[in-house]
Amino acid sequence: MALYKKERFEIPLGTYRNKQRGKTYIYQYTDHFRSNEKGKAGHKSKVIGLLDEASGQLIPNDNYFELNSIEPRLFSEDVLSFGYTSLCNHVLADLGVVKLLKRHFPVDVANRLMACAMYCIGNETSAMNDIDDWMETAYLPYDLPLISSQGSSRLFQTVGKDVTAMHGFKRDWAEMAGKGQVVCYDVTSISSYSNLIVSVEYGYNRDHERLSQINLGMFCSESTKMPLGYVFYEGSVPDKTELPHILDLAKSMGLDDLKMMMDGGFCERACFSLLEKNTKSFTVGVPGYRALAIELAAIADKNELTLMEHMLSCKGEFGKFVPYELYGVRGRILVGFNQQMHTLETQTLSEKLTRLEKELSGLKRMPRGAKLARYGKYFTLSMDGENKLAWKRNYAAINEEARYAGFFFIFTNDPGMSAADILYFYRTKDADEKLFYQLKVYLEANRIRVHSDVAVEGKIFMLFIAQILRAKLSNDLRPLLDGHHLPLDKAMKKMANVRIKTTPEGFKLLKAPTKQQKEIYATFGHDLLKDGKRV
Repeated sequence: MALYKKERFEIPLGTYRNKQRGKTYIYQYTDHFRSNEKGKAGHKSKVIGLLDEASGQLIPNDNYFELNSIEPRLFSEDVLSFGYTSLCNHVLADLGVVKLLKRHFPVDVANRLMACAMYCIGNETSAMNDIDDWMETAYLPYDLPLISSQGSSRLFQTVGKDVTAMHGFKRDWAEMAGKGQVVCYDVTSISSYSNLIVSVEYGYNRDHERLSQINLGMFCSESTKMPLGYVFYEGSVPDKTELPHILDLAKSMGLDDLKMMMDGGFCERACFSLLEKNTKSFTVGVPGYRALAIELAAIADKNELTLMEHMLSCKGEFGKFVPYELYGVRGRILVGFNQQMHTLETQTLSEKLTRLEKELSGLKRMPRGAKLARYGKYFTLSMDGENKLAWKRNYAAINEEARYAGFFFIFTNDPGMSAADILYFYRTKDADEKLFYQLKVYLEANRIRVHSDVAVEGKIFMLFIAQILRAKLSNDLRPLLDGHHLPLDKAMKKMANVRIKTTPEGFKLLKAPTKQQKEIYATFGHDLLKDGKRV
């Protein structure tokens, strides 16, 4: 007899309960009588369904509708995408994200945030236009009303107003995921067309867009590649100006033993002073255009530097430490040389010279001002006897520039790290840049798409949850996906193709999952077939 597991009704009068093997059956009386022999009262009854312990209501079977003269509701056999959302829910639960969200936010808000994060990754977008359509076809392990585009904006407003909850989550997450980690920090720009967001201002745009922006800084674990925390601030504020607040934020999130890896934008005296006082150690790249870098490259002996004992990696990278005090901080500078980069930079210089010569051939008179400086850097210009522009390559200047090609310089005050370690950790600072790339390319978050400061707070928090989830999926699945030459987005689409259908008895897998789908699911310690049967 069919049990309508998706239906709930009030328990009618004239019923009693009988508990068997952990389930409470509801019986409805069908007849009452007295025995002819002794006059003892008796009755007849039929089971009309099970008791739903959570709601106290009846889960009906066919007898309920027959005995109570109720027309059964037409049952629609829905087909829902199951594999992707079930996997994401497992990952978020195993990471502790579900527990932390429900610790700091109401349960319905936490569930809606997780649904939005799953939608963003599965659909490779941060625009919430079609989230309601997605929710109608996706299995979610909790009851949620459909979230419309306008509903998502209201959600972000609600989350953005609850600063205490957001900070509490970030603090607990950083403490749990960042304990004992080398922490990288980097900044990106997110542009906006809105005139209503106070934080959106014109500043240095890292995507070279002529738009106002906010700056988004992110802490990231070097080893796990997981985002640990974030800060966003006005688009006109330089990174070095925001550094004191960033370090205070790191402390408030429980990131006390900081080993910071930072790019050349923080190679300033004021930044060094702050980093020395507030971190266990720090490592900063020295930009190649700085006088210090040019000075070090000029005195470096390339032949000695490229001896085999100075090789740092099999990619043609060499380097050795030079004791150095920079901006009052004692430490060491890794003087490095990359043969591949040397070849690439000299080739780029050669192409630039050819391009400039082509431009010069189209000029009829001596260039002036900025144009003269541009060409005069590499060429000796003159007017010949026929009053035509003539030029000759200045190989002394060209060779001087080519001499510095391939060099790189990294300052650190960490006494315990080898040159290879410093290079590795500094390069893995790219983990932040990869997170930003994922945020802008795979989640299409290069635009804010909300129109108030409070909503910006809430949406960036949701995207932070999405970044945690995507980073975990990407990191753990990388060996398997590389073996199948399968990008993460296609892998998640394959998982979304694991579908279930609703029946009167509940959910059933629509078809048997493939070996690859089961392997993806099993990577995170769960069994797809068993989970499909438990739904």
